[in-house]
Amino acid sequence: TVPPQPPPYYPKPLIDSGFVVDAAKAARGASVYGKCSGCHGAAVVAKGMAPDLRESPIPINLQTFKAVVHDGIKANMGMPVFDELSDSDLEGLMHFIRHRANESAPDRAREGL
Repeated sequence: TVPPQPPPYYPKPLIDSGFVVDAAKAARGASVYGKCSGCHGAAVVAKGMAPDLRESPIPINLQTFKAVVHDGIKANMGMPVFDELSDSDLEGLMHFIRHRANESAPDRAREGL
């Protein structure tokens, strides 16, 4: 017999009402996101290999996001370094990730949660 399995985990996208998604920046981020999708999942829906970025506070602050993605402060935890990405690329990724978080939790976004 198979042992009991834990209940499924459903990410809870973080909604930050102070972060206003710019559609043009999100489009740029969507074109760069292919570098991230292998670990963080297609359309920013993680499958357990790496954190689900929709529920992470890291892509809300450019300085923090850059430190992780570009500068490698989490390299010792398995996060690859993408030092070829420009600030514009990083900002686009942030907007794309926030866009996907908002899309996947439309009721929460409307309620301002």
